[in-house]
Amino acid sequence: MASFYKMSEVVFDKHQQLQDKAHTDELTGVKNRLGLHQEIDNAIDNAKREGTNLALCFLDLDGFKQVNDEMGHDYGDELLKTVATRLRHTLRSSDVIYRYGGDEFIVLLKGVRTIGNVHRVVESILSNVANLFVYKGRELPVKFSLGVAVAPDDAAESDKLIEYADIAMYESKREMKQQAKFFCVDMLKKVGDKY
Repeated sequence: MASFYKMSEVVFDKHQQLQDKAHTDELTGVKNRLGLHQEIDNAIDNAKREGTNLALCFLDLDGFKQVNDEMGHDYGDELLKTVATRLRHTLRSSDVIYRYGGDEFIVLLKGVRTIGNVHRVVESILSNVANLFVYKGRELPVKFSLGVAVAPDDAAESDKLIEYADIAMYESKREMKQQAKFFCVDMLKKVGDKY
């Protein structure tokens, strides 16, 4: 009987390892977008129950295509890995980092008590991630645009929360000031300008 339980544990561990691998971005080691919407919706439900907030930060590297084109894909890959590592070192273990697209990351700040706390974490992201990046003796400042949307205040479901953080990120990119922009309803009037 004991060996049956031991075998069951091994099978479960193998299954969990496969699940973890399927949900992990191979290059950066952070989560990929598989299961992102479900996790956001679950976190929003938890935030509502606990009376807390969930902040979704949408981070897009500025000039990434130029880095790849002029310095090579190795350099671009190392830049992505460095950004992921810096994000991990900046955030709490309960926060979740996703590589959303080629040079886009989403960060979920879960169980945040006040909007002031969100602002403090965002300031940490801005100061810790945007340091000089050095690879094979070449230096490059890490530049990115950052948009933030908060649940349940801005939106109460994953699609809208991602959309609103994306809109705020484009507002940050438009201003080109290496600052975070928090979503507000007025941004919806400008949404046609981003395309």
